[in-house]
Amino acid sequence: MSVHKSKKMITLAAILATGFMYGCSKIETEAEANQEEVAESTSMQESAMPQMSQGSFGFGQSVGAAEIARYDSDIHTDGTGLPEGSGNVTLGREIFEIQCAICHGENLEGVPEMGARTMHEGRRDIKKLPYTSSLFDFIRRAMPLTDPGTLTNDETYGLVAFLLVETGVIDDPNLTLDAESLAAIKMPNRANFIIDPASRFTAEDLEDK
Repeated sequence: MSVHKSKKMITLAAILATGFMYGCSKIETEAEANQEEVAESTSMQESAMPQMSQGSFGFGQSVGAAEIARYDSDIHTDGTGLPEGSGNVTLGREIFEIQCAICHGENLEGVPEMGARTMHEGRRDIKKLPYTSSLFDFIRRAMPLTDPGTLTNDETYGLVAFLLVETGVIDDPNLTLDAESLAAIKMPNRANFIIDPASRFTAEDLEDK
């Protein structure tokens, strides 16, 4: 190989090495810049978070103790936690016609357009419930749909009495319910209500013997 060719190869190698070093240097510089941007952005977010948490997002409202109490209730299957008060079928029918029939239908047949199905059969069949306390708790906590938690204890007891009579669970048009009498009702499907299909436990297995 001639001296001239050797010089050319050395020069070319030097150029390639310089380009490679420049490329690596540029990548490192860009990486450092990106890290600085991320660190700056994170710092700005962290500094803004305390201000956001102390400020207002422009929606929602504060909830007082009275409204919390509308939903903060614990009613056990044995009736523990049922509130004071009482209601009968007559009161329940009156409340149902005013507050409930628009969705559930005049005869509990349900209004599908309103998202409610019949309470005489299927998934919403009242007779399939294992406990009346569950029915009371659901009605008082979640109904009516447009203003849940606004029913009084008497109105809720009355609605439960009305529903039990209308669906044939109890044959007593003069039924009146309170905490003691509601808890004493044994629903017809209780023994068939499977809690865990694998273990075959039923609702009755949870009762104190």
